[in-house]
Amino acid sequence: MARKLEETSQPLLGKQLTEEFMQQVVDRLTNWGQDLVAQTVIPVFKAFLHPTKNNLENYTAGRWFLCVNYGRYSSNEHMVYEMSVDNGLIAAWLDEVVNG
Repeated sequence: MARKLEETSQPLLGKQLTEEFMQQVVDRLTNWGQDLVAQTVIPVFKAFLHPTKNNLENYTAGRWFLCVNYGRYSSNEHMVYEMSVDNGLIAAWLDEVVNG
């Protein structure tokens, strides 16, 4: 994911940091992430502007911070089966056998 984000951000360098531009980038990231969710590549995704790092000092230096929060699926390493005899099922089956 990091490689893809870096790759797609290169053409955006040098653009003016307007509110509209920043929102468009967040929206584009959100759409991309939701597409990954829809494809079941990842279970969750959220993109937003960092609430504290997007300050005057960083902005005037041409830096702005986007947060990309996502989850990933775990691999199936251990399947655990929990088994128990259910006497309720046996009673229902026996009732069916006896009473038809």
